[in-house]
Amino acid sequence: MPVALEALRAGSLPSTVASFLDWRDFEVFVTELLELSGFEVKRSIRMRSRRFEIDVFACDPVRGKGVAIDCKHWTPGYSKRSKLKGIAEEHRAKLRLFLGECETLYERFPTIRRCRFFVPAVVTLTESLRGFVRGSFVVPIASFRDFISRLDYYIETFGFDECAERNPCS
Repeated sequence: MPVALEALRAGSLPSTVASFLDWRDFEVFVTELLELSGFEVKRSIRMRSRRFEIDVFACDPVRGKGVAIDCKHWTPGYSKRSKLKGIAEEHRAKLRLFLGECETLYERFPTIRRCRFFVPAVVTLTESLRGFVRGSFVVPIASFRDFISRLDYYIETFGFDECAERNPCS
């Protein structure tokens, strides 16, 4: 990871850097990009009542917005678009369940109270699918910085009620 971050600072493209990482390091890489953008981040938050997790919860406490991310480090060329659509839909459902148990989340990630809403996003290594898909944003790593820096634009474009979940803990 230190080499990957140094390559990024030296001007390498995020997609190039991420292609040399395994799936665990890909999650760390996404986390680092969020932290560099001013987000407070918690990785691998598991739900107690069910058997799933959200890879990355990120909250910008200054602006009161958050992103819940599912990282997919699939090999280049893997383009099961229909599978990715299902994952996007499932990710939105998982976010709703997590926010329904926000008190449990608050114990592990106190910053969550400072976010008024969360946007679900699936961050991928490949460009097989992108955009707002079945309730979640699908964002190739090459476009991730743009997505984070222009999050307000994407929310406005697709409509808050369509692409964000209000945080009952805020």
